[in-house]
Amino acid sequence: MPQALTPDEALRRYGDSLSALERAELAQHEMIYYMGRPRPATLSGGAAADSHDDTLGDLLIWPHQQLAYRYEVLCVLGRGSFGLVVRAFDYRTSTEVAVKLIRNRKCLHDQACVELRLLKHLCAVDQPDSSGLVKIIDHFHFRGHLCMTFELLSINLYE
Repeated sequence: MPQALTPDEALRRYGDSLSALERAELAQHEMIYYMGRPRPATLSGGAAADSHDDTLGDLLIWPHQQLAYRYEVLCVLGRGSFGLVVRAFDYRTSTEVAVKLIRNRKCLHDQACVELRLLKHLCAVDQPDSSGLVKIIDHFHFRGHLCMTFELLSINLYE
């Protein structure tokens, strides 16, 4: 596994191949764990070339894309009314996780914040493995999207 870089080291090493947005984003992180692959030129979704969202407000996703310079997108697991869920590799912890990416819409962001508070509360009061709740690991914002990381389960929650 590659060694984590400071933002300055990542900028020196990869700065020539980064957009202005990506160079600015690097400074917002303490450590850079994964740089990802650049956006494919043929990526669809009805988005402008400088946009990171499709017309519905979902984050445009491609294999080996980085999320928060820590996660590598492996595949899309599912889509729903709030956004999408991807399988990702967390380079900081060397584990696979599910990342729920909330659509970039204020009403959905507000509702997801309520969900996040409830999940954190339920996990805090739950005895270890007693209730069968999916375990939320972390959350972060990435390019205007609230993102929540969960343990990776073998089936979706509806099944």
